[in-house]
Amino acid sequence: MEAEEILKQYAEGERNFKGITLVGVDLRGADLSNSNFTRANFRNIKLMGANLCGVNLREVYLGDADLNGANLSEANLIGASLVKTDLNNADLSEANLRGSNSREANFSQANLRGANLTEANFSQANLTAANLTAATMIRVNLIRAILNGSSL
Repeated sequence: MEAEEILKQYAEGERNFKGITLVGVDLRGADLSNSNFTRANFRNIKLMGANLCGVNLREVYLGDADLNGANLSEANLIGASLVKTDLNNADLSEANLRGSNSREANFSQANLRGANLTEANFSQANLTAANLTAATMIRVNLIRAILNGSSL
């Protein structure tokens, strides 16, 4: 599916995009809030500045994706793969990243306030100046993660 088609369906009221494949698609600045993308493949997708508030991204593959400045507040990212994903300056406040894999991802200056990070893998991730205030961090893997200037 191409960017134009998903934006058209969203504008027509569709919110269920479960299992969709959007590899390398450019959706920067798009409003896809409150949609269901469970088990979707978003490899190399461009979602810079997109509104993904309340989106269900459970078990989504977002490897090498660009979500710089995206709004993912209250998003469900349980079991999602965010390996090498760019989430610089993204809003993940109150998001659920339980069991997600964010190895080598960039969360610099990201807002993770109140997020559930239980059993998430942030090994080698860049969390420089990230806001982790009130985040649930039970059994989180932070091996070789960069936490300079982060708020815990």
